[in-house]
Formats: sequence, structure tokens, C-alpha cells
Amino acid sequence: MKGLFWTASFLYGLVIRLRNLLFDLNVLKTIRLPTRVISVGNLTAGGTGKTPLVLHLGRLFNDQQIRFGVLSRGYGRQSLRPFLLHGAKTVTASDIGDEPKMIGEKLGCFLGISANRVKTGHLLLRKYGAMTLLLDDGFSHRRIQRDLNLVTLNAADPFSNGILPYGLRREPLSALKRADAFILIRSSGTPEPEKVEKQLRSLGLHRPLFTAFKAADKIVTPSGEAKPITDFTGNPFFLFSGIAGGEAFVRFAANLGLSVAGQSLFPDHFNFTLSDLNALRTEAGALPLLTTEKDYWRLFPNTEALYYLQIRLVFDAQKAFESFLFGACPNP
Repeated sequence: MKGLFWTASFLYGLVIRLRNLLFDLNVLKTIRLPTRVISVGNLTAGGTGKTPLVLHLGRLFNDQQIRFGVLSRGYGRQSLRPFLLHGAKTVTASDIGDEPKMIGEKLGCFLGISANRVKTGHLLLRKYGAMTLLLDDGFSHRRIQRDLNLVTLNAADPFSNGILPYGLRREPLSALKRADAFILIRSSGTPEPEKVEKQLRSLGLHRPLFTAFKAADKIVTPSGEAKPITDFTGNPFFLFSGIAGGEAFVRFAANLGLSVAGQSLFPDHFNFTLSDLNALRTEAGALPLLTTEKDYWRLFPNTEALYYLQIRLVFDAQKAFESFLFGACPNP
């Protein structure tokens, strides 16, 4: 089986290298949208902090009163139609995907949801006017030319050990030369940033490296009230999630001082049904259900009696990151 995965990985890698070469030689064309475009993406599959970074950028733009929209393919959604929206109140995660639903709810920004992000970008600008566009999960999406390429790295395993399906890399390490900056998402027990920076330099990559971590200080109750985590210290919860790295969510909650009395983990982007939710409630018994914010919005509006953990991204050098962001990509 291992040999089969290695062979599939080798063949997939050849296809990706050929595709990248065709883009590099301008045989496959990149298309310039008539606005500033900032891409947020990653090299490896799974949870590397892309969505928290998009939310962080969106908050910065809102603070600066910069109009912006998010272009997303809406991975995992069940609808095939494109969407052009202002906010996400009128749609569900089934329509546009769990990540765009959460982004739209939290930021109230413009959203363009479609597999054809070039066309959707043009339509979004035509419908709502000039704005900055954030290209969500855009590192490997090379058709749109971008002004800034931000790449998130999971500090626990920043480069993986091979290309899919043998490893977790979507592209060869050489693809990282397209990045303008790296954001290392760290947690306790992960390698020191200096070690990762040394690995990047050994690959000939001398781009800025910023470090950040996921922080949580609030739990949102079924009534929608965000309360300090300290209010729940010692209270037992039954945890469930359908995100990449669900085990990390359980460890994260435990490290916050929450009592994990039971758990049930599902595959990434799991489409929960009402019967799944009822089964979880039966399994939990009298224990309250606690989930991730992304899962909450995927389940919405079937979220009665659900608690979720509110997570935000905190940069170790916030001012330096803002200086880089607005210096490399000035306000239009």
C-alpha cells in the first residue's frame, strides 16, 4: 500500500510540476482582475490556519474602513450555483460552504462563491463596486494574478514528508518561491520559529516570516452570548468536530482548562445531518455539546443547545505584520 501511495504521489507531482512550468512559461495565462488581490493559502492539506488568517485580515480591513470581498470556491458545499453576496445571512453552509458562511457572518463582507473565481471576481466588482479581494485558499489557484501571496504554515508539520497522497503537500517545496511572506501558526510543543526559518533559508527562501498563534478566550452559548472561558472551567463538555485535525481541537480545549468528558470526531468538512446531531445528543446524554465555530456555522440553523469555541489569530508582532501588509500592498 505504501508503494502504491508513493507511485500515485510521484505521478501527481509530475502533473503539478508540468502545470506550474506552463504557468511560469506563460503558456497557461494568469488573469489580472482590476483591483488589489491578496491570496491566502497553504502548501499542505489540512488545517494550517488559512481561515483564521482571512478573518484577521478582514478585521484589519474593517478597522481601516477598506471595502473588501472574499473569493472562494466554497469547498464542501452542496449547491453548484455561483453566489454574489453582501454578508451571509440569507444562505447556509450547504449553499456556499462552511468557511465562507463563517467569514460572511463574522465580517459582513462581500462574497463571491464559485469554482470559476476569475469570472466571479469580475462579477462581484461589477455588482458591488471597487474593493480589495481576498483569494481564499488561493496559493495553488494560479489563474488569478495577485499582489500579495501569503502562505500559512502549521508549525507542528510545516512542510510534510511528501506530495499527496503519500504526504500532505499539494505541490513540491519549490512552489514556495511564489510566496511573498510566510505566517507560521504555532502552538505549545511545536518547533521554535528559528528552526522553521532556518529550513526556509536552506531552501533559498528569504521572504518575511511572521509567527502567530490561535487564541481563545470566549465560549459562545446557545443564546449567542460570548462568555469568558473562565466561566466554564471545570464544567464537563462533550466535544465534537468535523474539521481537519479534530484531535488538536480536543487538546486545545483541554489546555484551556475545559473538562472534556467525551468526544466524537468526524472527517474534515463533514456534512452533519439532523440524525447525526441527534445521535451526538444521545451519546452526550446530559453533557452540553461544544464544537468549533466552523462546525457551528456548518450546522446553522440547526444549532439549538450548541456551544462553540471562539478562536482568533494573535500575531507575535502585530505592528510589524501590519506594516508589511499595507507597505507591500498599499490601500487602493
